[in-house]
Amino acid sequence: YDQAFRTLLEERWQPAIRTVPPYFDDPAHIEALAISLDRHLKGLSWTPDLILASFHGLPQDYFMDGDPYHCHCMKTARLLAARMGLPRDKLQVVFQSRFGKAEWLQPYAQQTVEGLPGKGVKNLVMIMPGFASDCVETLEEVAIGLGETFHENGGENFSAVPCLNDSPESVDMMETIVRRELLGDRPTVRVFDLAGAGELPAALRKGASDAVGSAAWVCRGTQCLPPCRTLAE
Repeated sequence: YDQAFRTLLEERWQPAIRTVPPYFDDPAHIEALAISLDRHLKGLSWTPDLILASFHGLPQDYFMDGDPYHCHCMKTARLLAARMGLPRDKLQVVFQSRFGKAEWLQPYAQQTVEGLPGKGVKNLVMIMPGFASDCVETLEEVAIGLGETFHENGGENFSAVPCLNDSPESVDMMETIVRRELLGDRPTVRVFDLAGAGELPAALRKGASDAVGSAAWVCRGTQCLPPCRTLAE
């Protein structure tokens, strides 16, 4: 985005610009992650005691200054756990890639993985929902490095879920998001029930639409910052 808008600063003829908003909680994204995770779990000969969702770290100061990244990560993990039907204690969040002396978002992946075998977690799966495709961080730092850390501290089975990459579910997700954004500003309200009770009743859905207008999320049972509104039961 930055470079595109820098270039436009030098143009006399300005086009209309529409950017895709963050899709951390988009149903298409959550569904793609769920398909990927479910397929990976079914391919294992063992059952994980715990699933860690590892996100790239960020200095704590960014969060304190109002950066929404931490909230985005937590919501992605929460929605994924709900979609998979997992208890909250079976899918937990950690943050990787910390460097420097400043305090970063916690819990730290390295320290968490080191301590898990001592807490009875012998079978561990890690997924990196914030990465669209695999890279050095996911392949070396997590799949290799944290896998070695887990085994060195007494863990028995470790596996890292590949990122979405160019999988069919990833392509479907991108197509869904792009096609929706190409519709422009047509009124659309996406209702997602975090309580796991399915779609909201039609009357409640209409009330939500009237209350928040177009292109907005309506979430039930959560405490999220705008533009994500909380809809009371």
